[in-house]
Amino acid sequence: MILLELFGQNEEKDDDGHYDPESDQTIVKKTDTRKTRLTLKQINKLRKISELRAAEKIQDAEKYQKQYGATPEPAM
Repeated sequence: MILLELFGQNEEKDDDGHYDPESDQTIVKKTDTRKTRLTLKQINKLRKISELRAAEKIQDAEKYQKQYGATPEPAM
């Protein structure tokens, strides 16, 4: 899980569950030394992003298996 997705370092859109830059209201300065507190809304968003990444990883693994997997031997 990438915390930068929540705070504006990623430029992906929120169409399919990814980061939405318009919803980011965090302005962090160099002199800010306090730790940013996460709200329940942000934690829930991170959970959804994590679940989306896990689902994408499973889909990618299936695609790779089809593309690079060994071909089944013909039955005799």
